[in-house]
Amino acid sequence: MRKTKILNWTCIILAFSEVTFVMSILVSYLVHASTKKYDLVVHMTSWVYLTLGVILLITGITMICVLRINFKVYYNEFKCILWTAAIGMAIPMFFRSVINWLLLKNAGFSLWYLNHLSYTNTMFVLVTTFIPILAQMGSLIFGFTRRSRDKKISQAFA
Repeated sequence: MRKTKILNWTCIILAFSEVTFVMSILVSYLVHASTKKYDLVVHMTSWVYLTLGVILLITGITMICVLRINFKVYYNEFKCILWTAAIGMAIPMFFRSVINWLLLKNAGFSLWYLNHLSYTNTMFVLVTTFIPILAQMGSLIFGFTRRSRDKKISQAFA
């Protein structure tokens, strides 16, 4: 259990420090914008999303493994929702990273993306914004179900 706490705090600190570092560089580079600096900013943004996706995936899998070992009944009851929430938080970050990288490196993809902007922006927002929100809301269900189960148990013994 202690190792899991250490891993979770390490992931949080890494994510916060990386985002802080990248945001400070982005602000300093965007003050004096140029094409070369813009490319660097897009590269850094792509790496940030990739790193955040890896951190979310590792943290999610670690927490699910801890639940599987220590709370087998709970894990067996909610394993499908748990895995969906963990993957639903990580995959959109990977997708966002790939899209940023393709927009920078592939002129054909950039042209196609810009020609179909209404469709691509809609899909981009759905995949990279709404899926993580739904995954987060799905993970909030666990607190509610546990709270309602604890109430039923306490009322049964009261």
